[in-house]
Amino acid sequence: MIKQALVAVRRKRQRSLVIGLIMTLALTLLVSTLAVQHTMEQLRKSIEGGIRAGFSLTSRRTSDIVPSSLAQKVSRLEGIKAHNYRVEAVAALPDKRLVETANRGVQLDVRPTEETKLVGVERSDYLSEFTGRLYRLRQGKHITPGSKNVALIHEVFAGQNKLRPGDQMVIVKGERRVTVTIVGIFDGRNEKPTIMPTDMAENRLITNLETAQQLNGSTALTGATYLVERPDRLKEV
Repeated sequence: MIKQALVAVRRKRQRSLVIGLIMTLALTLLVSTLAVQHTMEQLRKSIEGGIRAGFSLTSRRTSDIVPSSLAQKVSRLEGIKAHNYRVEAVAALPDKRLVETANRGVQLDVRPTEETKLVGVERSDYLSEFTGRLYRLRQGKHITPGSKNVALIHEVFAGQNKLRPGDQMVIVKGERRVTVTIVGIFDGRNEKPTIMPTDMAENRLITNLETAQQLNGSTALTGATYLVERPDRLKEV
């Protein structure tokens, strides 16, 4: 009888040990699963934080404008984390010579008042040319919300006109004149080849939004870009 009792005790110990091992294994698997889920969630947030997913608001016809009130209304939609309003204009640069293409590469245009294209934005680093790495900021800083009467210029245009960050220049459209301070110099190229000096990246001006609006004499926008908080829910915005 004593022998049978000892055998029963051993069996209970073995059973308890097995149950304990099973519970330990289950707990370990549960903790590992939670840790993996937490890691994957952090990885998802990190990836989404590095992806600038969004959409643009433009008119169906290039000659039309986007009312500021409409652009602001869209910016208040749930899921929008940032926006960048854009205004395009054509203006002249008195006493500055535009860069033009020629048989021997890049040369200066001797006509000092020829018009060129500019774009006014709230944040220059949100422009597709910078996010798509067609342009790179080489000197100075980007245009940010709150910037006033500032501009970015191409390094070729800057070199030929002996301009650098901190210098000022005048932009003219009709009877409207705005003096801007150069805060940055970028390099880069056009996405597609062009033969018109006004379309060349070397002659493009990037200003703060209000400067372009002042030159146009209107607060209307050419377009707007919006970034969303969750790229995987872009269609829900």
